[in-house]
Amino acid sequence: MSRKGSEAGYQDYPLYYAQMDVFVSASRLEGGPIPLIEAMMCNVFPVASDTGFSTDIIRHGENGFIFDVEASTDTICAYIEQAFTMDVDVHTTVKHLSWKNFSLDVQKLLKD
Repeated sequence: MSRKGSEAGYQDYPLYYAQMDVFVSASRLEGGPIPLIEAMMCNVFPVASDTGFSTDIIRHGENGFIFDVEASTDTICAYIEQAFTMDVDVHTTVKHLSWKNFSLDVQKLLKD
């Protein structure tokens, strides 16, 4: 079986995110994580390690939870449990981070 046949298409990602209430990113090293933005765009409450740009978009306790990469499993699980009780419109806190806005910002920088 080819690998391509077993992977979801990018256009289907919103369908998968719509099935989530909480998104957990427990990376020790991260360049983004772009899936964090994708999940938040779909109004999924994040619980993420302090890697990449997670602290740039998550306001701890408001629109998500951030934990140290060395945090205990108990700490992470407590945040996950608490995340299920949060009633926050996460999407509104990241809607400015669209690819369209990003490309417009880059175009503006190139003109200046």
